[in-house]
Amino acid sequence: MPSRSRVGRGGLVGSRCGCSRLRRRYDLPVRRSVRVREVRRVGEHLVVQTDVGSCSARYVISATGTGECPYVPDIPGRAEFAGRQLHTMHYTSPEDFRGQRVVIVGGGDSAAQILAEASPVAEATFARLTERGGHAVAE
Repeated sequence: MPSRSRVGRGGLVGSRCGCSRLRRRYDLPVRRSVRVREVRRVGEHLVVQTDVGSCSARYVISATGTGECPYVPDIPGRAEFAGRQLHTMHYTSPEDFRGQRVVIVGGGDSAAQILAEASPVAEATFARLTERGGHAVAE
């Protein structure tokens, strides 16, 4: 019989989550390098069957980020920029940017979360990558 464990704190089950900051902040029981084979409802819970066993949760969040192999787009002028450049996997706190002008380049949830955190303490601008050519354009 597969091992069973209860997943607490909102019922998060994760795979290869590269955001240890959030895991620590919310005490999330993340399981790394796990292949989910099936999710099915059993009563009020969801049973998640993985390649290493199963667990029960009230909620399941599929977070398939690339924290262990970050994507850094080739933006014209990036190599010549003398300021600090930081990938989201290295972001720790908005305090690092207090009183500074910051451009957050991205299109996913991580960029939106950092924008929300940095805006109260820094002059933050959001930019996204266009679909053509990988150029960043301010939004």
